[in-house]
Amino acid sequence: MIDEYFPGHSVAASQVIKAHRKVQRKVGAEVAPNAHRNLEEQLLAIQARLQPTHRMLRRLQHVGAQVLSALCPNMPAPRTPSRTADWLEVAIGRLEAWKVSSGRAGARPALEFVRARYPGLDLA
Repeated sequence: MIDEYFPGHSVAASQVIKAHRKVQRKVGAEVAPNAHRNLEEQLLAIQARLQPTHRMLRRLQHVGAQVLSALCPNMPAPRTPSRTADWLEVAIGRLEAWKVSSGRAGARPALEFVRARYPGLDLA
């Protein structure tokens, strides 16, 4: 079932199990080549699948915090992925507002230029 959610990581999970069984054999345990995974091995497999996802989540959180510090330099950086996501959702609204504001700010000088250049032009 976990393979459905983390399909690319099943090779890593198998490698971890093989390495674990190799260590077990070295210390004298008898492990059949086709033995079912015990609880410890199942947990190792889950960990092997989740580690890359955890690293990616941390990376996303770090980059998100960098974006927020660029947008809001006086705001303390969020320390969790959840808080970063919350603040990024707020940042989307700010970016939209800044985009509209800068569009208006750029339109005003352009309009005044056209009015000065063509005084008889009706721009209502």
